[in-house]
Amino acid sequence: MSARFDREVAIVTGGAGGIGSATCRKLVAEGARVVVADIDPAGAQAVADEIGATAIAFDLGKPDEVERLIAETVDGLGRLDVLVNNAALRTPEAMAADTTIETMDVDGWREMMDVTRSASRLPASTRSRTCGRPGAARS
Repeated sequence: MSARFDREVAIVTGGAGGIGSATCRKLVAEGARVVVADIDPAGAQAVADEIGATAIAFDLGKPDEVERLIAETVDGLGRLDVLVNNAALRTPEAMAADTTIETMDVDGWREMMDVTRSASRLPASTRSRTCGRPGAARS
């Protein structure tokens, strides 16, 4: 096992599928303790069970849930070292409808863009407020 992320704590948003789950697997393989964070609780738990990680369901579009995600991670694992902002809006309804830019209504487009823009800002700013400077939350 590589020790590149030896015992570091990582959150991967959108960790239940695709690139997110692959990122979770890679981080665990390189020694990290991983939180699989996703709006899909069953999907997050399935990935977490497979790789020996922690699952936390959350909605990136709700700032209080982002704060809860960071707080639960730090409370449960003692710190937060790595934050992978992978989540984007891809609701089950949108996936079932196979929505494309050509078929998406304006409200759906705005919601997708709001969540996508928030995907990096909200977790990073919450982490800064919760943990202080990088490494400050280490136990």
